[in-house]
Amino acid sequence: MCAPKVLLDVAGLQAGYASRQMPFVRAVDNISFRLYPQEIVGLAGESGCGKSSLLKTLYGLVEHPLRVEAGSIVFCGNGHQHSIIQDLRATQKLRWRYLSYIPQASMSVLNPVVRIEKQFQELMEIHEPGLSATGSQDKVTEYLDQLGLSSTVLRSFPHQLSGGMRQRVVIAMATLFSPALVLADEPTTGLDVVVQRGILQMVRDMCEQYGTTFMIVSHDVGIHYQITDRLMIMYGGYLVKIGTTRELFEKPCHPYTQLLIASLPRLGDTGKRSGIGGSPPDLSRPPQGCRFHPRCPQIMEVCRSEIPELLEITPGHYVGCHLSI
Repeated sequence: MCAPKVLLDVAGLQAGYASRQMPFVRAVDNISFRLYPQEIVGLAGESGCGKSSLLKTLYGLVEHPLRVEAGSIVFCGNGHQHSIIQDLRATQKLRWRYLSYIPQASMSVLNPVVRIEKQFQELMEIHEPGLSATGSQDKVTEYLDQLGLSSTVLRSFPHQLSGGMRQRVVIAMATLFSPALVLADEPTTGLDVVVQRGILQMVRDMCEQYGTTFMIVSHDVGIHYQITDRLMIMYGGYLVKIGTTRELFEKPCHPYTQLLIASLPRLGDTGKRSGIGGSPPDLSRPPQGCRFHPRCPQIMEVCRSEIPELLEITPGHYVGCHLSI
């Protein structure tokens, strides 16, 4: 059951991939956190750390080979209280209207042989069947205008639009019904910095204007610095850091977070930037103890044998590191 003012309550979530050809890969390992109304939360970490798997699980896209082993996801948006993974069929009814998901590639959402206008019409027919065709078209056109998108995109096929324009269209589709929560997986991947900034500003405006909460996945910590209110850092299937974005940059605390921030380029700094040594862990055979310890410059003996607990060191600021205990 959701606590007051909690939009999404995730507790002890464990999920991963199983097949006959390979050992079980636990991509999401004992993860717990909460999302609140009208905030933008970032999820950062290296490729392969489990970010996309977590987002799919939160949306209820649990299809073979992905499976959930344990934990709960309770959604409390728009007057609903629903267990996402306990009733996947009922979860489908929440999608688009109350809970939306933006995958990494916009073409994963858009039908390449159908005009954009028709794709919006299909959404309207499903979620607002009582509205006339003219009324549906007027609503879509008005909404695109509010987002700064020309109605001319409606007459286009997806391939006729630029990557940035397609991404804006997908975001418009995902937020058409003012859902309580939008899960966005790498929404600016492959876009130039000017288009990227426009999309990020679009997300911020929608959060403020419509009260939508966004959870944005990106391996680029710089993007999170620009737009997010809170930031979660993931490593090897675990959450190792949760806090306000400003606090996380000012007090990284966790060695992995420190190295991530240290690797960012800075204006006017001509010094050499160093990456993080070593490689991310193999989640089918993760190291014992803290999963970051083989690469950690501050390793202690306890790190080799015990998994650190994610502890609240100051209000709302969580760190999973033996150094913080």
